[in-house]
Amino acid sequence: MYNRVFNADVKGRIKMNSYSIETLAVHAGYETDEATMSVTPPLYETNAYVFKDAEHARTLFELKEPGNIYSRLQNPTCDILERKVTAMDGGVAALSLRPDMPLYSIL
Repeated sequence: MYNRVFNADVKGRIKMNSYSIETLAVHAGYETDEATMSVTPPLYETNAYVFKDAEHARTLFELKEPGNIYSRLQNPTCDILERKVTAMDGGVAALSLRPDMPLYSIL
């Protein structure tokens, strides 16, 4: 979940008293890529995702399994942003919205 350098609790959340908000803003929400050893997350410029099979699609749409369905709903870049905001705020979760998506449309 988070880079192993951080002091995390048993659920993988970064302890807010461990790092400053500036450090969390830069490093929280992304785990170092073992293949490239990059500490900076990539930007995913995709708008669609492949399903393994019909069952996989069903579990994603029913929100029984985490994953990406369509980039306007969720994508890896937004997921990293939401993890950063969660760590910085000390919360449980965060939600990011497009600027043209009014809050009432998701309630």
